[in-house]
Amino acid sequence: MKEVKIKVYDFEELGKNIQEKIMEENRAVAYDEFCEYYLKDEIEFYAKELLAEYFSGAEFIGVQYDFGYSQGCGAMIEFRTDKFEVIHDKYCHYYHERSFEINELLDDNGNYYELENIEELKEKIYEMNHKLVEYGYDLLENCVSETDIEEYLFGLLFYEDGKIYGEKED
Repeated sequence: MKEVKIKVYDFEELGKNIQEKIMEENRAVAYDEFCEYYLKDEIEFYAKELLAEYFSGAEFIGVQYDFGYSQGCGAMIEFRTDKFEVIHDKYCHYYHERSFEINELLDDNGNYYELENIEELKEKIYEMNHKLVEYGYDLLENCVSETDIEEYLFGLLFYEDGKIYGEKED
């Protein structure tokens, strides 16, 4: 058997160029670690707050979102009132402020409620959803800071070239 010794380094012991390279390579990892679950919970919480503000007493069904930075991205809240429900438009492949449909519900006599001012209702829903989209993008932009990434990396050991050796042992 041969014994081989290798040198491993803490993040702060590496050269600045290597640290910057590692930071860039690990942004996606940090995003997954810090944002994925945090974002979901925060978006749902804020969607419920908005729903209570815009449609008091409405039943929250869910929230659909995609915060990529491309056409068709955004968010929309699904909910039900005593007269109508708002759900994702089944013919739309995107999740954005206007990707919803309004379905009238049946009254106690089996007749559909007739909604007045449907265009105003659509604009109110759009406005609510738009606030959620703005909030979501703000969360994303502030979700992973340089400090968050560094904290993640400070728990690791590295080879001299910046490749990850493994986690530090406590």
